[in-house]
Amino acid sequence: RLNSNQPGETTPMGAKVTTCGLMQCLDESARLLGWKDSHGQGRSKKRGVGVASLVHVGGSGRIYRSDGGGVILKLDDYGNVNVSYGGVEMGQGLHSALTLTVADAVGVRPDKVFINPTDTATCPWDVGTHASRGAFVGCNAALMAAKKVRDKLFACATEIYPREVQKNLERYQRAHPGYLPPAGFDVALAARPDRFELRDGVLSLNGDVPDEPWLRLELGRLLRAMHFRGSAGQMVVAEAFYEPPSELPDWEKGVGNMSATYTYGVQAVEVEVDEETGEVAILRAVSVHDVGKVLNRQTLMGQVIGGFAQGVGFALYEQVLTERGRILNPSFTDYKIPTIAEMDFPLEVAFIETDDDAGPFGAKGVGEPGLVPTAPAIANAIYDAIGVRMRHLPMTPERVLAAIDERDRCR
Repeated sequence: RLNSNQPGETTPMGAKVTTCGLMQCLDESARLLGWKDSHGQGRSKKRGVGVASLVHVGGSGRIYRSDGGGVILKLDDYGNVNVSYGGVEMGQGLHSALTLTVADAVGVRPDKVFINPTDTATCPWDVGTHASRGAFVGCNAALMAAKKVRDKLFACATEIYPREVQKNLERYQRAHPGYLPPAGFDVALAARPDRFELRDGVLSLNGDVPDEPWLRLELGRLLRAMHFRGSAGQMVVAEAFYEPPSELPDWEKGVGNMSATYTYGVQAVEVEVDEETGEVAILRAVSVHDVGKVLNRQTLMGQVIGGFAQGVGFALYEQVLTERGRILNPSFTDYKIPTIAEMDFPLEVAFIETDDDAGPFGAKGVGEPGLVPTAPAIANAIYDAIGVRMRHLPMTPERVLAAIDERDRCR
């Protein structure tokens, strides 16, 4: 708490903190773990609790002159939106975030959005899929491109919409003989760019408008009407490039606001240490993160849980052994990673939403933070349990036993 960043401060490294939910993450992790009831060492089972916090670039991390990325949106005649972006989907959920962002920003259903395969021959430039930047940069660029799409659609709709809904009205009247449209409502007069709304692939008018089904126009019909106008025909394609408002650091001084925003989080664990074998067992854990805004809860949960599992491997198991340049454990038979057996403990995940102005819909980058504080949290819990500081990873049973022996010799 004493060293926690605060919203609005500039750190000694020159990082400008915008939103910061670190204090809320600390409070929530302590509540979920039952910190006051669990804290303490010296009990018969040698249990201990530990906590660690993190700060990580959450608005990309500038290490090159440009830290941006571009997006191209192309609509076909049936209201499908094809998205080209230079970021790479490698299982982290980038395409899921882009799909939901484009669908919401353009005004179509997610099943009408298609992410094209990443190919430098067809996709716009992007600096790279690293630094937890994919969704932050890609979705911000997508929001900019989506605005251009909507502006073009609404501008063209001023001419096309009245004509097309008149056809709707005529069909409706044939199906409902005797129906008369509301008196006094002039569609052509109401059809202005600022009056249009596009949602779930249906164009309509907002404001004081009669609630009539024939006033709703399917996006595909609008697009086809724009297309099939002879020499005046148009296709809807929009591109945008987003460059984060960050600085290239002064590498000699180690100073610079290299990210548009920063992600914070806290992890807390309870462990049991066997002083006879040196084995460390995680009994339960909590992972709380300031994510700005949750875009896709399922994907976000997967990121955090997967990151925690990697952190457990980093803390307790994973080690490349070499001898004279030869790797002694080149396969997963001997190179140990956590399996479902090692992850068989309750892990509670919670998100703090601080709604960052720089992020798409207020979101921050969250790809890597899930594994950042895991090892120090486990090390702190081991110290709480047996009173020794583990300073080398992984904290194997052999190293734990050696630390216990050193502790006992010094008493």
